[in-house]
Amino acid sequence: MAGRFEELSEAFTRFDELAAAHAERIKALAFTLRDAFEEFLEGPGECVYLVPGVGAWEIRDYGGLALNPSPEAGPRLEPVSVGLAVRVSAAQDWVRLPMNIAIDEESFLITLEDGSDIEIDIEMSPEEVADFCDDVFERLRNWFDDQVEGFDEGDYADNELGVELQRASS
Repeated sequence: MAGRFEELSEAFTRFDELAAAHAERIKALAFTLRDAFEEFLEGPGECVYLVPGVGAWEIRDYGGLALNPSPEAGPRLEPVSVGLAVRVSAAQDWVRLPMNIAIDEESFLITLEDGSDIEIDIEMSPEEVADFCDDVFERLRNWFDDQVEGFDEGDYADNELGVELQRASS
């Protein structure tokens, strides 16, 4: 008969294995979306980075360290926050689009700051990834258009999408 410690250790081992697989799936999705959106933009050089979805960030690619909680922080089974930093001008202006990524049995659920969801099948078909790129592009372009329109109408627009601007120093 196994002792309590062995039972606890077995339970943790199952949890740890599942948490590692969970983190790897989300990390793979984040890298796929970063690379696909980079290609989609057809920009001058690097235009999309993975950055932390919350807190301070710099204009650089954090890679897997952008995930919060980071897999290096210990095993977790919870949604992961990450941001896409997107270059939006030749003058090195960037925006961060924060996202939370959760997994259910069949899909990734990407929740944006405004509460809207984008669902991508676990298999990540090229069509779904392309749809994600179209969706993010439209949201960002519309965000800038809404900001200008709101200002032109004498009303400052809100930032429900959670976009944060940053300019690289020269």
